Amino acid sequence: MYDLLIIGSGPAGVSAALSAKARGLDFLWFGSRSLSAKIEKAGRILNYPGLPAVTGPEMRDAFLRQTGSLGISILEERVNAIYDMGGYYIALVNEKMYDGKTVILATGVSGSREIPGESRLLGKGVSYCATCDGELYRGKRIAVVCTDPQLEEEIEFLAGLASHVFLCTSYKDCGVRRENVRHVVGYPTEILGEDRAAGAVCGGETVEVDGVFCLRPCVAPAALLPGLAAEGIFTHFAVSDEDNGDSRDYTLLQYRRFDGMVRALEAEGVRFALRHCANSGAAVGYPQLGRDLFRPGIVSYGIGHQAGLLGLRPVMALKTVIGTVRELPADTSVSYGRTFQTQRPTRAGVLPIGYADGLHRTLSNRWRVWTPCGTAPILGRICMDMCMVDLTGLPQVREGDEVEVYGPHNSVNEAAALAGTIAYELTCAVSKRVPRVYRRNGREIARELLLRT
Repeated sequence: MYDLLIIGSGPAGVSAALSAKARGLDFLWFGSRSLSAKIEKAGRILNYPGLPAVTGPEMRDAFLRQTGSLGISILEERVNAIYDMGGYYIALVNEKMYDGKTVILATGVSGSREIPGESRLLGKGVSYCATCDGELYRGKRIAVVCTDPQLEEEIEFLAGLASHVFLCTSYKDCGVRRENVRHVVGYPTEILGEDRAAGAVCGGETVEVDGVFCLRPCVAPAALLPGLAAEGIFTHFAVSDEDNGDSRDYTLLQYRRFDGMVRALEAEGVRFALRHCANSGAAVGYPQLGRDLFRPGIVSYGIGHQAGLLGLRPVMALKTVIGTVRELPADTSVSYGRTFQTQRPTRAGVLPIGYADGLHRTLSNRWRVWTPCGTAPILGRICMDMCMVDLTGLPQVREGDEVEVYGPHNSVNEAAALAGTIAYELTCAVSKRVPRVYRRNGREIARELLLRT
């Protein structure tokens, strides 16, 4: 039995797979090597963190490089159903079954709407799996709904079993050519039947059938796992934290689009208990767009330029100690590349922290550490495991003394600006080999080392 089954290979599926790998879980990831048809067709993507203004194919390639470098593979098989077995789940994949303790559904929004009668008659003559259920309709009349030419192999399989096939495709150029297949271009308006599927209406024509197969690239989450109810709907603002006219206009445009979608769904009788879109930037700059809840992220940690507007202080500090102290004469070069040279006799401290711990190399010769006696500038390039600081004017600071790299006395926001990035990246970059110490009211309550041997 697997720890986790991930279904879907869009951005949410990629994120789930990366997290599962980082946590050492035994998992399977179902999807496509192309990851997402929506991503592939995107001309320009502006709102994905870390990948500014990339094309869809560029984003796909970046995701594939990252997952490939970690040895994460995608099973290019379509999951047709998931069954809750009470304590674990079974995923039905054509003729195979996989057991998992947990399932993450990351299939995204289906590009085609549900046909009236489809969910009511699912399992009662309506099927999503040609391989699983096709044999049940040998010599019978069926209707097949297909929204993707890549699924025509399944149509051919069904046509080899059924006596008559009424084929409805949402696209024109269908490659299926069989005498027992009658093809119309269109999308069914209804699947007929009381206790069992008995007919389909498509293109203004009503046809009596014994079963209906709905073939789509992905199956909606609610159809995969019957009984699943969507609790909420949300979007995420791209530039709500940027205070300029163009960003304000775009944020309001995003909100209008979200609000329009919610209203359209409500008009169709689809309602959500939770409707939300206010991330940290919107919680501060656009509280009127909060809807049912706020989703503060970075400001919750007292980080980011907007945290001060709410009176929030940093809850995280990155600290190290003075490992050793060296007296350097004038005209001594320090660290790799000899980018710093002492102009006078210098008292240099060596800190056991470097870019492998998350202290960005771009801060070389630019950042400093804080001590109770004053700040100490970084000298030369930051190394993998250590860096050097100037203690010349701080004679009270000695070996073993604690210093603050980022924290309440040494703003990570300022460090991020110097590094040309955002504070979130610097805090996320703190590696697993840095012990985490948790405090409450100034007292240590827990300690954790994420790096396991």
